[in-house]
Amino acid sequence: MIKVRKGWADVNIKGRFLRDILLDLNLKSFTGRLCVKGKAPEGYLTLRIHLINGLPAYCLLNIEGGVLTGDKCIELASTLFCIDCGLKLEPDIASNLIMDEVLVSAFRDFNELLREQQPILLLKNPLLQLYMTRYSDTTKVMHGSLCTIIRELESLSRDKPVLAVIKGNLLTGTLAYYLSRFIYGLLTLYKSEGTERHSIRVINERDLNKIINTYCYEVLDCTVYLIDVRKLKKLGV
Repeated sequence: MIKVRKGWADVNIKGRFLRDILLDLNLKSFTGRLCVKGKAPEGYLTLRIHLINGLPAYCLLNIEGGVLTGDKCIELASTLFCIDCGLKLEPDIASNLIMDEVLVSAFRDFNELLREQQPILLLKNPLLQLYMTRYSDTTKVMHGSLCTIIRELESLSRDKPVLAVIKGNLLTGTLAYYLSRFIYGLLTLYKSEGTERHSIRVINERDLNKIINTYCYEVLDCTVYLIDVRKLKKLGV
């Protein structure tokens, strides 16, 4: 968990997904600046994000000389794994932060997808996943083998979208389910416990079946976010 203090807070986030950091700050409704510098498997990076009430209002990512902004910045940042990174946080008021129209419009797109009842599209977009998690109806914590947790996720998602953040010794990541079907996954796989060597990938259903066969007995901690689309509509988000 990231502790938010007044002034710049320096944190080492070695061996963590940037997605986990964004989720943590999102749930804390953090308003201010985030800066990450360090090394990911894709190369050296500098990431700057402005957050308003925990949601991205501005994003700039420079990785190996390539620059991304807006929703593309958030989408890639959500997949990055920090081999060795430093994080700085600076709380501030919203009026002092940069507002990117692309990211602001993503919130309008979120509302439109809700009206059209297309949760599958919401679940596949890392930026919109943040919105969904923020307004989840229920949070459930589970422990057990990967096989057991997968069966539980399928059951929980019969009538509502489900986002699950899983953490184990040999794999970590995010899984999304809806109508008892696997929709989206982003995983880090470790070759052995405690090693920094890993492979990071967005996975499809075929990949997931292979991973289940290999890691079935891997014990996980799992935080599940159950999203009630009807409740979201009533909230007017």
